[in-house]
Amino acid sequence: MLVDPNGSDEEARKALHAEAIDLHTCLDPLHAAATIGLHNVDVVVLHADLGALAMEQFTQIAHGELGLPVLIAYHREHLQTLGPAVLAGARPVIDLPYESGQLTAAILHVAPAPGPSALVVGDLSVDPGAYSARLNGQPIVLTALEFELLYELASAAGAVITKQQFVQRFWSDLTSDEAQGSSPGVLIEIPHLWALLL
Repeated sequence: MLVDPNGSDEEARKALHAEAIDLHTCLDPLHAAATIGLHNVDVVVLHADLGALAMEQFTQIAHGELGLPVLIAYHREHLQTLGPAVLAGARPVIDLPYESGQLTAAILHVAPAPGPSALVVGDLSVDPGAYSARLNGQPIVLTALEFELLYELASAAGAVITKQQFVQRFWSDLTSDEAQGSSPGVLIEIPHLWALLL
């Protein structure tokens, strides 16, 4: 995501696209913060023309709350406004005007390695990289344990998973006697998970 009050640079967009990087541009940091979860964002680039306060606040959200790398594109005259955003976790590493090679290299340097791809089973999509699930295109609100269970079930689509396999996967530290005599919470969650999917 590029947050730039001046708009995007078409040459930079084309260079990034050639590297399989999609660039979503927002002119306004408030709009960017409100939509960041809708765009599968891996890296944020802030233009220093946003100003010190906007860069700091956006960095606190994107880096501090969401754990995203935040890069700053700046001119020399912006140096005095970078401090608060840098203290919040942003990195001023991109020179302005944008040079497509430098922009691409900076983004690729901090972008997370691609994670496992989403599993699709019928109308269900489970994305371990985004830790999200959708049914018929609609998001499903899940606890962390429910998500892990759903991922496990989707991974084995069409196969039977035994109680012992679930216990081994989620409570590997239990002895076999403990696992046979107990009903760990993971097994209690399965009926609740099915109810969410119906």
